[in-house]
Amino acid sequence: MPFHLIEFQASEDIAVVPIDWYDDGMVYWPNFKSTERVKRAAANEEKHEPNWPRYDVK
Repeated sequence: MPFHLIEFQASEDIAVVPIDWYDDGMVYWPNFKSTERVKRAAANEEKHEPNWPRYDVK
């Protein structure tokens, strides 16, 4: 699965996410407690959950 390089509009932080997490200027972002878990989910190209919060991205 391809990846997207995104920039969060609110914080200007940059991340690489699976294409499945991106949707028309928004990104689904997992609400996991640890950064390591988020990184693992992205690296393993896990599908996003519909209940994950969405954020505006560039």
